[in-house]
Amino acid sequence: MLDRIILYYKSHENCRMFLNAFTDNVGSESYNMYLSKQRGKAVLNYMTKHGVNWKHIKIHAEGKENPSAPNSNSKQREINRRVEIIVMGIN
Repeated sequence: MLDRIILYYKSHENCRMFLNAFTDNVGSESYNMYLSKQRGKAVLNYMTKHGVNWKHIKIHAEGKENPSAPNSNSKQREINRRVEIIVMGIN
């Protein structure tokens, strides 16, 4: 999926991307925020290594806020450990 977004960026280099990074509910609030930031940075690093201008990317660490699943079991917690990419400013 990241490779498709990178390919899209290369033909729309004026767009901006927001990386919303999330965790599950295991661990403290501060640790989850740290994990969120690291998860977002990992995606940013991958994208910049493949030609995306880092100035066009903003990371927002969400921690355990706004889960996609209830966090009731390991499968649901896995779903919540994610990065959502929002592409803006497409001409």
